[in-house]
Amino acid sequence: MKRLLLILILTFTFQSLTKADDIRDFEIEGMSIGDSLLDFASISKIENNKANYFINKKYTLVTFNNISKTFENIDAAFLTSDKNYIIKGISGTNSYKFNFKDCIKDKDNFMNDINNLFKKEIENNLVDKFEGKKKHTAYPMGNSFAYYYAIKFKKTDNFIAISCLNFSKKDTKTMVDHLRADIYTNEYDNFLVNEAYK
Repeated sequence: MKRLLLILILTFTFQSLTKADDIRDFEIEGMSIGDSLLDFASISKIENNKANYFINKKYTLVTFNNISKTFENIDAAFLTSDKNYIIKGISGTNSYKFNFKDCIKDKDNFMNDINNLFKKEIENNLVDKFEGKKKHTAYPMGNSFAYYYAIKFKKTDNFIAISCLNFSKKDTKTMVDHLRADIYTNEYDNFLVNEAYK
């Protein structure tokens, strides 16, 4: 049954996101948590595609464009000190510059599919669900918001999330409203929430 639901999800939403029993088996464009980024890109390509988003440099984020038919951008994060470039977070993003309502609609559809896919886990209390609206951590005093839905696995605290980010022109002139599909370890999530922009 889960295989059928997965096929429906992949056809209807993000064809490169796959499901198995461990978060390390979830993939975006073949990349999984625990893989080495060196399996997908050379050191020079990694160095040339580093994104300078974080104030705190504990983690390094690398952004790849035009490598996916599903996502406009693929982000992969690893500990800056890690010479093996082990992936701790993966995101696929699509922009919604002039149609944020469509982003919300796509997020809600994906949320419903996730609930169906993980129905047994939800019923057996093996995951926690989170949903809501919160200020973007990079602009805590501004009017940029994240509309999110996430499932966190109780055994590991790792999670999968889908969110729409709505940026205020007063906060930034460079960021564009977008949808994100995220696969994060608990440690990387804590970094994003509590350390990345400090």
